[in-house]
Amino acid sequence: MGKSTFVMGVDIGTTSTTAVIFNVKGEVVAWESRGYPLTISAHISSERF
Repeated sequence: MGKSTFVMGVDIGTTSTTAVIFNVKGEVVAWESRGYPLTISAHISSERF
């Protein structure tokens, strides 16, 4: 089997992380997004769990 080249982009945001894999033509090969809770405290700060 020959080698293939891919590029992966990842966005780690406040409430979710998203990853996308592209082939050399710029076509999306795979995409996934996972959310997670955001807790805002009384001191106006936020934490991810």
